[in-house]
Amino acid sequence: MENHELRCAIDLGTTSFKAMVVDHEGKVVFEKQSRITMDTDASGAATQKTDEVWATFVMLIKEMTDFANQQQKSIAWISLSAAMHSLIAVTNEGEPLTPVFTWMDRRAQEKAKSLWEDPDGSALYERTGTPIHAMSPMVKLLWLSSFDSDVWGKKPRFVSIKEWFWYRLFGVFEVDEATAGATGLYDLKQKKWCDDALSLVGITQQQLSTIVSTTYTRERLQADRKDELGLSFSLTVIIGATDGVLANLAHRALTSDRMVLTIGTSMALRMGSERVITDSALRSFCYPLLPKRYVVGLPSNCGGVVIEWVLYALLGEDRSMTSFQEAMMRIQEIDTGSLYCLPYAAGERALLWDEEASASFHGLAIHQSKVHLLRAAVEGVLFHAYRIYLALTLNMGQPNVLILSGKLFHIAWIAQFCADLFHLPVEVSAQEDASMLGALLLTAYADHAPIFEEKREANVLMQYVPNQQATNFWQERFTRYLAIAQHEEKSKAITRC
Repeated sequence: MENHELRCAIDLGTTSFKAMVVDHEGKVVFEKQSRITMDTDASGAATQKTDEVWATFVMLIKEMTDFANQQQKSIAWISLSAAMHSLIAVTNEGEPLTPVFTWMDRRAQEKAKSLWEDPDGSALYERTGTPIHAMSPMVKLLWLSSFDSDVWGKKPRFVSIKEWFWYRLFGVFEVDEATAGATGLYDLKQKKWCDDALSLVGITQQQLSTIVSTTYTRERLQADRKDELGLSFSLTVIIGATDGVLANLAHRALTSDRMVLTIGTSMALRMGSERVITDSALRSFCYPLLPKRYVVGLPSNCGGVVIEWVLYALLGEDRSMTSFQEAMMRIQEIDTGSLYCLPYAAGERALLWDEEASASFHGLAIHQSKVHLLRAAVEGVLFHAYRIYLALTLNMGQPNVLILSGKLFHIAWIAQFCADLFHLPVEVSAQEDASMLGALLLTAYADHAPIFEEKREANVLMQYVPNQQATNFWQERFTRYLAIAQHEEKSKAITRC
């Protein structure tokens, strides 16, 4: 790679799109983030407008090319990362027939529940590695077939947001294996679209994209896109993968000795595997990344969205006056005492798999105030993460190190909290969004360029080791939290019966 050439990663997230540009030495020279509007309502809808997401993508590309031009350099590579489970119905010419259905859209929850109670549901999970849940595009298709018969009757193509962008760039419908692997329609062992899943949903392979590897590239943009984006014909675009598996790649967590805990909008714990691993009791996911490399883990809705909800909505803090980091520092020394929070404000996936789950505070006392509620919410999210960890490692084995990824962990006391609670050495990622670094690593693999290998240590912001006395304290509090959680979950289950 020549000195005047740049590499770029673009992450198509749920709440924002992000771009990162690095030079020939792997140094970050440009970063940009643009928020995406989420349309929600009481029915459980969580969609995005197709014209807005494309316009945001175009804006990011243009800002990158403007930067490159100002530096008298050129963008040689672009690699794509995207949030999992998005779905759009489009015509054969790529015209959208629906908005973007995100993973957060839960209108398919009844379809998911009935399918999981059917033996076909568990059989499909074992073959696809995608939990039977409203987030899954396969389950969304079951719902869409009855929700919008006009769209369904047109026999459209069904694509993710990244596939749609890829079509607009190159005029072909292609999907990387990682994105395909998160649809619930992909047979992990056969490495093709799953015939049983297609039959159940009522679609054909012709309505889906051609599956390619995560390092697959194309070079010649359609002429109108080249002009629209201001990019060169010599540009190489790598199709990339999904954000979760790319985060593991960025942290070299491709085996079970390194676990990644990521907290962004949502939360996930992930480990690497050389083989397909599924667990019907947990409904853990198994998604492909590279040949003979899979990422196994569990997703949760209890992430930053819950903490920000408590801070800005429930407690009424002004975003312009109180930053997230300032609020976290304010609660560092707060003792929650008997106060616990069950953080299911956005429903929950693992371990409850219950879209109707709700948040609650236990042990409220008159001497407590806003800071106690916020601190309890943070503890609740991390206690739930530890609960997921215990379930996941029961079969996968315990890792030697826990890697923390996300802006929440750039706050020292929270990172130390995790080291103590999990009783593991902790590495805090220097990247707030490791998926973009993973996407950049894919360009290095495709180009056989070692430019990121020597930067592994530089990607670790801080390291922490557990304190035994603190571990004992937090383990006792977690035991109490777990008893409260299990009692409430059992009570709600009985009530629903």
